[in-house]
Amino acid sequence: MSKVKDIQKKACIKLSKEEESYYEKTFFDILIYIKQITSVNMKEDTPVYTHEHIEKQLREDILQESSVVESILDQAPQRDGRYFKVPPVLGGK
Repeated sequence: MSKVKDIQKKACIKLSKEEESYYEKTFFDILIYIKQITSVNMKEDTPVYTHEHIEKQLREDILQESSVVESILDQAPQRDGRYFKVPPVLGGK
């Protein structure tokens, strides 16, 4: 039994012949890619490159007034002050 048919059976789904063929090829391509990844030399002496040597560029946060909140709230069907008013989700009144 192919892996795709095995997965179909376990997932209780039905695939067409075209879908089976597509997924069979996709799984095969994934396995080839995994084989390539596992063949990479990851010895301890292999250097690892990071961005730690780059100095972080921080900026000062500047508080500014924004009209975005009001324009968004103006589009709400109902609101309560600065909040959207929505119907209860779990059995409220």
